[in-house]
Parts: sequence; structure tokens; C-alpha cells
Amino acid sequence: MKRSRDSNAPGHPLPSDVAAMSVAARVEALRDLMREHSITAYIVPSDDAHMSEYVAACDRRRAFISGFNGSAGTALITLENAYLWTDGRYTVQATAQLDPNVYQLMRMYEQTPIEQWIPENLPVDANVVLDGLTVSVATVKRLQSSIANASPPSRIVVKPLPQDVPNLIDQIWASAKPSKPASTIFVHPVKYAGVSAEQKIRLVRDRMRDKACTILMVCALDEVAWLLNLRGADVDYNPVFWAYVIVTLQDVTLYVNSTRFQKDVQQYLKEAHVKVAPYDSLLSDLAARQWTDDDCVWLDPSTCNYAILNCIEHCQTNIQTVRKRSPISLSKARKNDVELDGMRKSHVRDGAALVKFLTWLEHQVVHLHNTPTECEAADQLEKLRSVQDNFVSLSFQTISGYGANGAVVHYQPERNSAAKITTESVYLVDSGAQYLDGTTDVTRTVHLGEPTAWQKECFTRVLQGHIAIDSALFPEGTTGLQVDAFARRALWNAGLDYSHGTGHGVGSFMNVHEGPHVISFKAPANVTPLEAGFITSNEPGYYEEGQFGIRIESLCIIKEASVTGPPTGKSKRFFEMEHITLCPIQRKMIDVSLLSAEEMKWVDEYHKECCEKLAPFLKDDEVLRGRRMVLGLIPGCSRSDVIAIAEDALCERT
Repeated sequence: MKRSRDSNAPGHPLPSDVAAMSVAARVEALRDLMREHSITAYIVPSDDAHMSEYVAACDRRRAFISGFNGSAGTALITLENAYLWTDGRYTVQATAQLDPNVYQLMRMYEQTPIEQWIPENLPVDANVVLDGLTVSVATVKRLQSSIANASPPSRIVVKPLPQDVPNLIDQIWASAKPSKPASTIFVHPVKYAGVSAEQKIRLVRDRMRDKACTILMVCALDEVAWLLNLRGADVDYNPVFWAYVIVTLQDVTLYVNSTRFQKDVQQYLKEAHVKVAPYDSLLSDLAARQWTDDDCVWLDPSTCNYAILNCIEHCQTNIQTVRKRSPISLSKARKNDVELDGMRKSHVRDGAALVKFLTWLEHQVVHLHNTPTECEAADQLEKLRSVQDNFVSLSFQTISGYGANGAVVHYQPERNSAAKITTESVYLVDSGAQYLDGTTDVTRTVHLGEPTAWQKECFTRVLQGHIAIDSALFPEGTTGLQVDAFARRALWNAGLDYSHGTGHGVGSFMNVHEGPHVISFKAPANVTPLEAGFITSNEPGYYEEGQFGIRIESLCIIKEASVTGPPTGKSKRFFEMEHITLCPIQRKMIDVSLLSAEEMKWVDEYHKECCEKLAPFLKDDEVLRGRRMVLGLIPGCSRSDVIAIAEDALCERT
């Protein structure tokens, strides 16, 4: 049942430098393989074997075959045409990166989705194939269901590659494919995790008993890391490692390459009663397992790859399965008190680094008349973060976008083409870090010259949406779909909008994008109600293609609110936001005339908090520069209470 991911197909000579092949040549090589295997259409998702949003270099097959390197998208290649579906975050980027002579861009939520497009456009007897290791159970079932319900009826078949056929993209990529990750795996101590692995395993088993399940498949990398309090670095910026876990009511088995363990991990797992097996032996172990009629397997259809389900169903006829969200998902999202304390503390240190960076940038551009590039600015920010206590790495590649580049939502500057930052336009920086005690993600937008009235209006309306989310009070059971509109109202009033979601979950020294909750206009945001202990981003924005981009992002803890309620005293629980990101919002970008008195009060109180909490983390000369910067960013910055706080902080340091 083991299938190599690195095999090359015989009889298909390729250039010695595969990396130099054009996208068109790669697609033609794929079509040769498709003809050999009688494939009408081949689907290439973004995912790895664990359905990760961000994947290791060796799993970036969709980027290799399409040239589009955004984190979300699905390619479908037929013998005549090629298509790529992606969402509004990436349409500008995809338009720039895709070869229009090879690929047609399909805009998700605007054009026909892939599961509907297939039965409407392919021959009725088409053979649609994908690699079962790189696509989720949910995706395959959605494709199959859409075809089964097509009108007129279709005989199209969607199926995985045979077990003995390597991934077709890997056959083309061949020796040019990056190596498998081999980062060191280490223990994440309870002083940061808050709860031991043994306690988490007991909790999971209780959930399994509630569902009458005997086996739980843990496939998502962040769920593996969270469950066992282990961390690694197999995926850039994400402290996870390639592994699966099988939990039964008696045993726990970790499937991983154990040669990468830090010296204390083997003993740690032994004490936690966790067995270790080779990563590549999962399917063969499932095939060899002595299945019984009493077995019931819990698998999360959104994170379990189809090859696992296919293997189990071939081994045991009529196997009982529970195909529900993993019991780990919500437990991981509900941060415990230790994790919440670490998130607060890490954000103060992170905020100090960001204030230093923005002060440095202003000094370079405005006072020294230098023009650092987008990459040089990102490098400086990373340098300032790297000296903070408990720093491990960035939490994602810094989005450093000047002028028109800021309108590309997930823009990544290249050193040979990065724009220079001047006083002429808007600069957007979206960045974050991984600390042992927390994960950060923050966006600030500034203008180092004089913003236009239109830029100020757009910025202020984004700020009003940010304030609306930060100030929101909502009852238990409210979903992110309902909250999302709060952030858009001020923009909608001017006929403006943005195409991405407003908020995503964030892990604790874990992935910067974490489910299951999300604040968005898209349907999945209506599935999971927001709960106390969740971390969410608050990031409305506005983008004018070819001109500028604006986004204001802070992270918030959702917590229980104190409300009066009805006279009977029988009230629902209500929740509110506690922002933990601390970084000033630029005064000159705000059109104060658009703000209400309550919004002005919010801005003043937020900057007062920034002064109180950040000043003690700055050196004397940086406090002086940071004080001028912070006060200069506050509307009505002459307020005596704010000035007194900054001066008191300075006196304490001198």
C-alpha cells in the first residue's frame, strides 16, 4: 500500500534542467502522461497529504504546473485546455503569474465552481483523475456528488491514481523536485502549552466514546502537534512536522520519521504512552490491521486524504465511519489561560518591534531621504523581531507592498524587482512572528508623505470597520458570517468593499491561519459559532488595483462580556473582543470628520494603551523617537493624559 512520491516515469525524456521548462512545456509533458493512462482531465490541488494551507516546497505541485504560487487554488488540465480556480485574495496575483496562452483564470465565488464545471463542460464519459494522497475526502465526495446529480445525467468518473502510479506532477518534476523536509522535532513544554499531552489524549478519548468510535485518524499537522505538544519546522513559518496519529481507546501511535527527534523526544513519548512508527508505513499498517465489525473510525473529511479512506474501505467491507470535524479542532481553538497569557505577552514584545520598525522607516524615508526597497524594509522588520525574547521565526512571509503592490492582497516582493518606498504613495506591511509563547499577525498601512483626500477617506472607512469589529458585542451562537457585515458597513456606505474575509483564527505557537472559526461573507463562516477563548484576526481592507492597498489588522481574544440583560436575569451569554495587538494607527491617514465621537474615543484609548504597554520595552533613544511617532499618530495628540503616560515611561527609563 506504500506509494513512492519521488518516482520518475520511464520512456518520457525530459530536459536535464526541469526547472527551466516553461509552464507550457510542463503542461504538455503532463498531457503525454495523461494520454498514457487514458485520463481526460487531471486535477492538481494546492494541498499536501495533510490538507495543509501552506505546504513544504516538495508539495507545491500546483505552483510547479501552473506558475501561480499563491497558497490557494486548484488547477484542472485537460488534453486541450487548462484552468485555475482561486479566490479574490489572489486574482490580481494569478492574473500576473498565469500564462494566458496556457491557463484560463476561474474566479471562485464569481464563476462556475470546479465541481459544477466538470459535468457541464467535459465529455459525458470523461475519466477525471487526481492523486488520492493530495485531496481530501470531502473534496472527492463533493466532486462525485455534483456529477451524480448533474442534469442531464453524466457518466463522468472521478477517481484516484492507481496505487502503483506515482503522482503525475512528480514524474515531470523528477530530480528537480525539492527534498522532503527534515526539521528537528522538539517538545513544546507545558509552561507554554498549558495542558499536558496525556490530558489532551484523555479529552480526545472522551469525545470518541461520545461518538461510539474506536479509532480516530489525526491527519492535520497542527492537530498532531497540538495533541502531543510537539513542534517542528517542516513547513515554512509553521511550527509543524510531517506526521499522522492514530488514537484508539487503548493506544496512541505517531507515524513520523523518528530520526529527526531532539534527544529528549523519544523518552517524552514513552512516558506519554505514545508508540512511534515510520511515516510511510501508515497505509500498509491500515491494510494489515485486524479489523472487526465493532470498529468505528472517526475521520475529519476536510483534513483526511482520500487515500486513507480508500485504503480502509478496501480492507474492511462496510466499515463504520464517523465523518465529522475532528474533536481536536475546537479544543485547539479554545485557548487555555496559559496560552492566552502567552499570546498577550508575545504581542507586547511584537508591538515594540513594529513601533521600532515604523520609526526606522519614517526616519530613513522622511529625514534621511533614503528609499529602502520593500525587501529591505521586510528584512529590517525581521531583524527587529528576531531579538525579542522567545522569537522562533516569522509566522508567514512578510507582505511588504508599496503603492500599487499593496493592492495585491498577498503580495510577495522579489529582490530583483522590489519597489522603492518613498513619500509618494501608501505603504502596507502585513507581518507576524512565531514566539514560544504565541503567534502574531498584524497589518498597518502608512503614508510617509501626504495622502490624498481619497486615500484618507478609504483608510478611515477601513478603520471604522476595524473599530466596529473590535467594539462588537454579540450573543452566544453568533457566527463569523453575521459579524462580518459589521466591518463592511462604512465601506458599503461609500459603495466600496473588499473581496477577502475579515478574520481568521490564529494558533498559539502554531499556524497563523487556524480553524474552525472564520469571520467572512462566505458560507463556511456560518458553520462555527464564535466562542470565548478563540483568537481571531480583525482585518478589513480596501484595494484599488494599480493604485494602492489599505488594510488594518489586529488580533483579538473573544471573551465573555458583562451585560445587564433583562430584568428577569435570564440572559444569553454575550461575547466581546479584547484586542491584543499593540501598534499605532497613523494619524495623517485618518479623516477625522468621518469619525463619530465614539470612534474618536476608541482611537484615543487604543493609543493610550499602546503608550502604556509599549514604552517600557523601548530603549531610551527609541522611546524618544517612538513617543514622537506614537503621539503623532493620535488624532488630537495634544491630550495631556497621553503625553503624561509617555513622559512617565521615559522618566522611568532614565
